[in-house]
Amino acid sequence: MSPGSTPSSGQSTCFRARLRTAAAVVAADPPLPVRGDLVDDLRALAAQSPPEATLVVFHSSVLYHVPTP
Repeated sequence: MSPGSTPSSGQSTCFRARLRTAAAVVAADPPLPVRGDLVDDLRALAAQSPPEATLVVFHSSVLYHVPTP
């Protein structure tokens, strides 16, 4: 679909179904947003997560603040 075009009825239905499914997944196991200093707090916070968990750190400029190992 090109920018500015209107989705067909089938595309809209599919999109809404996918959006509802995604919302249900997040509602069932919501993320834990934590405010803190990335450099000072991340290591201790990551240590609290279960070993089988996939740790996701997100911010639009997060890598700028992480020192090179």
